[in-house]
Amino acid sequence: MNLFIRHIWALIRKNLLLIVVRKPISTFLRAIAIPLIVVLVLAYADTFFSSKQHLGISSPHPIRSLKDALSQSSHRPTVAFVDNGFKDGEIGSVIDSLSRTIEEAGKIAKRLRTTDELADLCKTNFKGYSPCYGAVVFHSSPHEPVPNGVWNYTLRADSNAIKGDTDITTNNNGVQVYSLPLQLAVDTEIISRAGPGKVNVTQLPGTINDIIYTENTEENRLQNSKSNYLSLCIYVFGVIFLFPMVDRRLGHD
Repeated sequence: MNLFIRHIWALIRKNLLLIVVRKPISTFLRAIAIPLIVVLVLAYADTFFSSKQHLGISSPHPIRSLKDALSQSSHRPTVAFVDNGFKDGEIGSVIDSLSRTIEEAGKIAKRLRTTDELADLCKTNFKGYSPCYGAVVFHSSPHEPVPNGVWNYTLRADSNAIKGDTDITTNNNGVQVYSLPLQLAVDTEIISRAGPGKVNVTQLPGTINDIIYTENTEENRLQNSKSNYLSLCIYVFGVIFLFPMVDRRLGHD
């Protein structure tokens, strides 16, 4: 029995000499530092996968006026209008009225002839941001380019402004600050010029609400977040289990 205990103590002493005395730095890293770092990372990793997003379908929120929306866009002061050469008719009248509203808000209204000029005015910087709050490209009106036509226009916006995290519990999402106020302002100006027998501005409700929605649901977002967290744990623990074997192999060599 004493011989058995002596053999065990000899093995323990040999291992302590090999891993503590002869390799103190690697032992500290492998036995204390790395496990501690891994535990801390895994403990807080769940928060890394969390998001400020709230997905689903929102409650109704009033659409901002164009002036209010422009006041929240200090880094995008320019609103551009492309008239495609229609200067003195209905399209020109709508652009003039919207330009006055924009200038009253302390912003810049630019009137352009072609979309090529728009691309040059609203070109993005190296971070992918444009100086333009938004743009409206007019294609036709009831009398331009031919009689008995229809209003046809295209809204353009900086993709970085309308993308990003979506929170259905607020009304500060990109589309609610940039796209919808501009569209409402354009539509209101168009309706105000409707002919007899058509809908007019006085028939519109005093407050127009928006309801935004996302492709994914909040339940799916939480499930994906948990799945990503568990996948991280699997990969991290797999690497951790390799450390003792690698160190042992190096010790034998």
